[in-house]
Amino acid sequence: MLVTVHAKISLVDRQTQKTLYKNDDVVLRDEYQISSDVKAFFQEENPAVRRMATNFASRAVADLLENF
Repeated sequence: MLVTVHAKISLVDRQTQKTLYKNDDVVLRDEYQISSDVKAFFQEENPAVRRMATNFASRAVADLLENF
């Protein structure tokens, strides 16, 4: 399965409401294996979501740091 996450990220100073960083086009694409066995599918779902979240966060932080 190919999963694509497309997001908008903004970092705003809470006191001044000044936008410190903004990117309206953050895209993450990754492939994940899916089992046709129902029990195995649900066992693989949470680790796949965690991997995708970790990859997304890593790329977002790297992009943020590169543009500061």
